[in-house]
Amino acid sequence: MENLVSSGLVRSIGLSNFNIMQIERILRCARIRPVMLQLESHLGFPNQKLIDFAHSVGLGVTAYSPLGSPANYENYPNLLSLPVVTALSQKHGKTPAQVLLRHAIQRGLCVVPKSSNPERLRENLAIFDFELPTEDVELLEAASQNIRRIQPPLMVNHPEFPFKQDI
Repeated sequence: MENLVSSGLVRSIGLSNFNIMQIERILRCARIRPVMLQLESHLGFPNQKLIDFAHSVGLGVTAYSPLGSPANYENYPNLLSLPVVTALSQKHGKTPAQVLLRHAIQRGLCVVPKSSNPERLRENLAIFDFELPTEDVELLEAASQNIRRIQPPLMVNHPEFPFKQDI
């Protein structure tokens, strides 16, 4: 990947689904430092320790599945339907998704909500005209379940699988 940067084919390097030890190993040997870490983070799994570490070493953080992938994980609570989320959406005149995305932005994350629905795409962009006050953030964070949802089954037995401690 460093050769791609050197040859001008890409501007920067990012990491995805790395744990702290893997990031440290990359940073020790990298000629060109990565600039971004992509990871699972949402109200159900904030992943705060890894986010704090990434920020402490100068990596930006992108949260994939910031809404918790409600359509794909039926065995987990739908974050969009949590009472605290729906109450805050009514309070702020926003959708539950907008509340969750705004919360992630206020945590210093870039977000990648998945949607092909034009209306939802517009809604996902309309999160910069309000802020969640501290008391609302505290209510949301109290509702966190700290349960990882995305476990790529093909990778679990790989020697470099980064989330063995979470299984």
